Amino acid sequence: MTKIVLQSPWLKVTNESYILPNGRRVKDFYIVEKPRYVAVVPFVSASEVLLVRQYRHGVRRRILNIPMGFVRPGEHPREAAHRELIEEIRMRPTSLRSIGVFYPAPSFVRLRCHLFIAAGLFPDSTIASDADEDIAVERWTIDKAVRAVLHGKIPDLTTAVGILVALRRPMVSVDTSLVEEGTEAG
Repeated sequence: MTKIVLQSPWLKVTNESYILPNGRRVKDFYIVEKPRYVAVVPFVSASEVLLVRQYRHGVRRRILNIPMGFVRPGEHPREAAHRELIEEIRMRPTSLRSIGVFYPAPSFVRLRCHLFIAAGLFPDSTIASDADEDIAVERWTIDKAVRAVLHGKIPDLTTAVGILVALRRPMVSVDTSLVEEGTEAG
């Protein structure tokens, strides 16, 4: 049984009862549902990435992120990744590779993150930034970003995972003729 407790365009909270695979019944379990989102590790060179420092009201401070945002209804995750890069860092990639779908908090949140690596960036300001964002773009070496993750200086989990996964699955080259296109997951 599922009862909707709260519903808005960006958030739904349900109270559910369900049966575990072992047959036990769970009552009064709350689930948060949010639209799927994209996150992109944008490489400006083989060893440098762009990060965004922005205010996040949930933690009430500015933190470092990779560009990310919700997938709009009817929008493909790849399109959303392109849009978010233009909105947040004013760049468009010539290469965009999917590196997987992740579930940030699967125990109580229904939310999927489509993670991408981008390369071959060039300026593009055709889309305005969201009115509710306060963003500063920073250029970091991938080594510095990894050290920041490992020392707890990048507290956003999606960003930390993105940086560490990108380190192990980098773009072949920023030469777009050599970059492989990943397959779209989920």
